[in-house]
Amino acid sequence: STLDRSSAASDVYKRQNNNNVNNNTNVGRDQYNVNQNANPNPNLKLDRYNHFVYVHGYPDRSFRPEGTITRGEMTAIFRRLLDQGIFMGGNSTAFRDVRSGDWYASDVERLSALGVISGYPDGSFRPNASVTRGEFASVAAKFVSAKSGQGFSDLNGHWAQNAIEKLNAAGWVSGYGDGSFRPDAVITRAEVVSIVNRLSLIHI
Repeated sequence: STLDRSSAASDVYKRQNNNNVNNNTNVGRDQYNVNQNANPNPNLKLDRYNHFVYVHGYPDRSFRPEGTITRGEMTAIFRRLLDQGIFMGGNSTAFRDVRSGDWYASDVERLSALGVISGYPDGSFRPNASVTRGEFASVAAKFVSAKSGQGFSDLNGHWAQNAIEKLNAAGWVSGYGDGSFRPDAVITRAEVVSIVNRLSLIHI
């Protein structure tokens, strides 16, 4: 199966605990520096207690589950999921294509400082580039302590192999019926929601 696209449409909101309390650009993916073999950062604390929207729809009230997601959008989602208490001190960004006035600028600055995301050797971040399944997995894996599990048929030697196998062992991702994961295919908005809800221990 894919990443539970059928159930993801109802999973747009990050929920509280029981206390009730868009441009696509192909880029050189093999150059993306993700430090995907690093251990999870103990300072990355997820906010599992507050009710907030972590992904937004469009002005026409659609969600477009089969649409893609950009690197800027992905960064904003992960920033919203993190406990705001970890964002102490000043932020700075050295990416030549992220301007202070960009809507995602503060998200990129904060997550870059935490080591969650990084850019390319040419000093760019490419915020409007679409995100692949491998790239999203490499960021999500920063929050996983599980060891690498069973692999997929098309991952041997891929730069995101370790991250994808960690997420698979944790039960956060699945592949396709032919045994592949298709790490270089762009990830859909529905697939993103499915992974993030598992990451946040959300049960709808």
